[in-house]
Amino acid sequence: MSRRETAEQRARGAINQQVSRRINDQIAKLRYSASFDSYVCECRRKKCNVSIKLTRDQYAEIRRDPRRFVVVAGHASPMFEQIVLSMGGLHIVVAAEETAAAISPVGSGSETAADD
Repeated sequence: MSRRETAEQRARGAINQQVSRRINDQIAKLRYSASFDSYVCECRRKKCNVSIKLTRDQYAEIRRDPRRFVVVAGHASPMFEQIVLSMGGLHIVVAAEETAAAISPVGSGSETAADD
């Protein structure tokens, strides 16, 4: 894979994540319940439309760090991002170069730090 392709993939993936983030932020604003809400996977995949279940509080906690994105397990892009937390079939990811600074507990305490 050439350096140019990698830069293009990185840019496209970042755009995909930001679009998903905007959608989820709107969902969070419209919801009035503390129960589980459906959000969209914030992965880098162009055509992903998988919904994920989080409480409003869980989503707010993830969003406290703007470098974090929540994705369905298996949707992380190892070339560009690192899984920093696993929680019930979901992964919290950050850009690979930001991994060390982003590792900290998130949510209700039922999560585990990711090994890889």
